[in-house]
Amino acid sequence: MAKVGIIATASKPFHSGHHALIKIASDENDEVRLFASLNDRIRKGEHPIYGNDMAKIWKQHIEPILPNNVNVEYTTGVSPVRCVYSYLGDKNESNSTDEFAIYSDPNDALVNFPERSLIKYLGMLHAKGQIKLVPIDRTQTVNVSGTQMRRWLADGDIANFSKHVPVGVDSIAVWRLLNKQI
Repeated sequence: MAKVGIIATASKPFHSGHHALIKIASDENDEVRLFASLNDRIRKGEHPIYGNDMAKIWKQHIEPILPNNVNVEYTTGVSPVRCVYSYLGDKNESNSTDEFAIYSDPNDALVNFPERSLIKYLGMLHAKGQIKLVPIDRTQTVNVSGTQMRRWLADGDIANFSKHVPVGVDSIAVWRLLNKQI
């Protein structure tokens, strides 16, 4: 029986809060399954973040600083949350004896992993107590959001953006890639 941490993330862009959440999950589990979106995030009034750019950032800058027990699965065309349900659905059907902990912002946990959905889609795993939600508030990690990071990108505020990029990531290279200044 293994303890498996699960994280679904858009990470547009990846910041030190995301990294802190991953570190918590890594420390508390044998392995971590990280489902990361490579979908574009283009919304009116926000700095656009393109999936192709994030793929480069993940491969070149983020993967090298992740703990050894973290496995990243990239999602394109579907949400990372849907991938979590698919992954756990497969585990449910195979009668896995592993324990699964889903790490998420408390509000996201309520929206994405409500009790009724866990019962409906992951019946036996849920009934046997093999799935738990682990809500981690931003105040427990780094109090920053993707919205703030995109605002700093849009405003040209490289100082604040760089302060919230994880240690070990070249914040200038990431900044340039997200601003198309390669």
